[in-house]
Amino acid sequence: MKRSAVIAVLGVLLLVGVYALAQVSVRKLEFFRIRLVEVEGIRHLDERELVARLEIAPDASIAIPLEPLEERARSMPGVRQATVTRRWPGTLVVTVVEAPAVGLVVEDGQLLVIDDHGDILPVDPARLTYSLPLVERDTAVAALLGRLQATDPQWFQAIDEARADGRETVLSAAGHTVRLNSSANTRVLLDLAVVREWLDRNLGDWSTIDARFEGRMFVRKGTT
Repeated sequence: MKRSAVIAVLGVLLLVGVYALAQVSVRKLEFFRIRLVEVEGIRHLDERELVARLEIAPDASIAIPLEPLEERARSMPGVRQATVTRRWPGTLVVTVVEAPAVGLVVEDGQLLVIDDHGDILPVDPARLTYSLPLVERDTAVAALLGRLQATDPQWFQAIDEARADGRETVLSAAGHTVRLNSSANTRVLLDLAVVREWLDRNLGDWSTIDARFEGRMFVRKGTT
């Protein structure tokens, strides 16, 4: 075989080899393309909006850096924490911790949801899975409601209204009134739960608990 013919044959074989490798690479890239994004931890936020914020390209590989995705997820109002993990070959799992919804406020004729920082959440009140009190948009009241929700979630859902009165917060629930310092800590709220439960069992007609004073609470009998 002439030298030129040998070179031509080798050239053809080389092209075939390159084409075959390219086809394998394309198949591998397609195999590791992100096909699914799973969202965990969502209760009230819109998971579609969260996924859109990630800005994942249609042909993106599962090997893309995760830190930028986590930063974009955390940028969504109402998301406190976000982590992104891989599930090979083609799934991303986004796990979020939402800001707690603690109250409803009326602004410009609209019913809006606030978190324990007093910030408006991008949440449709119709998507809520539990009751929230009607509140004034006050950061101290919102923070107190957040602590109360974590401490005594069952009674929290019975609260109809929460309002600020100077440095105090007034809670109304099922015909009962509780007055607290807005800075009341978890220990005070736990003591309040014990007192309230005792009163419900033994003195059903109590009207007011005044829990503003260190180490003691005052109770008023009768209806409000």
